[in-house]
Amino acid sequence: MIALVLAGGRGNRFWPKSSPDLPKQFLTLGDSKSLLQKTVERLWKLVQTDDIYIVIPEKYKEQVKMQLPEMDEKNLIIEPVTKDTAVAIGYASMVIAERYETDPVMVVVPSDHLIDNEENWVNTLKQAVQLTNDVEVVTVGITPTRPETEYGYIILGKKADKKTCAYFVKRFIEKPQKSKAESLLKSGNCLWNSGMFIWKLSTLRSLVKKYLPELYTALEKIKNFQHEKGCGTDLNTYMKELFASIPAISIDYGIVEKCRNIIVVEGNFSWDDLGDWRALKRNGLCRTDNVLSVNSSGCIVDWDRGPVMVIGVDNLVIAGSDDGLLVCAEDMLNQIKKVLNSEEFLNITTHLKKRRRDEYKNSGTMIEKPWGREIIWAQTQNYAAKILIVAPGEATSVHLHKEKEETFYIESGTGFILLGEEVIPVKPGKVIHVKPNVSHRIMASEELVLFEVSTSHLDDVIRLNDRYGREKKEGGWIKE
Repeated sequence: MIALVLAGGRGNRFWPKSSPDLPKQFLTLGDSKSLLQKTVERLWKLVQTDDIYIVIPEKYKEQVKMQLPEMDEKNLIIEPVTKDTAVAIGYASMVIAERYETDPVMVVVPSDHLIDNEENWVNTLKQAVQLTNDVEVVTVGITPTRPETEYGYIILGKKADKKTCAYFVKRFIEKPQKSKAESLLKSGNCLWNSGMFIWKLSTLRSLVKKYLPELYTALEKIKNFQHEKGCGTDLNTYMKELFASIPAISIDYGIVEKCRNIIVVEGNFSWDDLGDWRALKRNGLCRTDNVLSVNSSGCIVDWDRGPVMVIGVDNLVIAGSDDGLLVCAEDMLNQIKKVLNSEEFLNITTHLKKRRRDEYKNSGTMIEKPWGREIIWAQTQNYAAKILIVAPGEATSVHLHKEKEETFYIESGTGFILLGEEVIPVKPGKVIHVKPNVSHRIMASEELVLFEVSTSHLDDVIRLNDRYGREKKEGGWIKE
């Protein structure tokens, strides 16, 4: 048995808490661990670490490595292009198949689900694995608790197994209108589609060939290219060219809903797809200790910079971060993705970023760095002050100072600071102190702006590791 974790989603419906640079699977929601970390920990109860794979775009690779240091880098499968889940799973299946002489069962799970009763979850998936021999795909369904319009539904056919709550799938219904969702709930003959799929690896490959022939042809060409010429930059370019013309499509639409021989196992565990802000409210993950509500009801508030007054409004979502502020009627949350991708919103974002860059540029001496920019805005005989702007996905070298002592104040953005062997998540308001002879590195998930106040030893820097190929001087110091 092997597992594939889908961790490439952008989490648009959770904006601004979730952003393209730091989507929801990497967030900690009411916990010390991210949704991705908890997903992998659940899988450890089912499969070995070496048999867990995570498929992601290149931009999230460093995030995964920081959150899951125990994962071997070869188990991180980088999508050549982002084309929804069918292409991601299809490409991952090709990579994984090359590594196994047998025909393993592959469990596909999203990385952003909230699950309690983990023992029951494990037992459900074990039951599903046992049913893969005679069907094309096995999926996991959840008993509906409300007329949800943002989930897909599975209509149940006859019982498939006497020993388990398993049924043949009659048909799928995708995101119904509220009236239809209400009638489905009353019928008692349906389950929510959880997005978890279980199949033999060879079966998945044959389904890709049958239902997504363009994708299958591209994967075969990639496999032949690897065998003939080996891997490298040329291969990456070749893959991007092949995938450019393949339409983006979900695994549900592309394959699963076209299959005629499917079993669904009813999950006996608490489950929620953390799809939008209402999910936080359902699961008690909304902060309320800083909110004063006056003549208001049903509002969802997410703001941790100070007190919030909500006066005379009902059923609003009010959420703010460094990426922006959302004020939205709860029943209009499905519009967020559309607005985020609109030309008007992109123009506003571009304008604000340019204005902020100009403000920082005018505040002192700016030095371009491969990881971003450094602005020296004050220097005395004893102290120095800088603004560091680290671009999304970039990182400074791992370095240390012989005498210099510094303190970082996080102004905006999110990321991590490697301090010795410790990886510390950072966000606005965080303060990190670095003593001499302690190795450290700044890593940005989204654009990270820090104020650095230090002793005046600006040239006292030695690099231990640098992703940009900058080498330290033999026996000497190099300016960071």
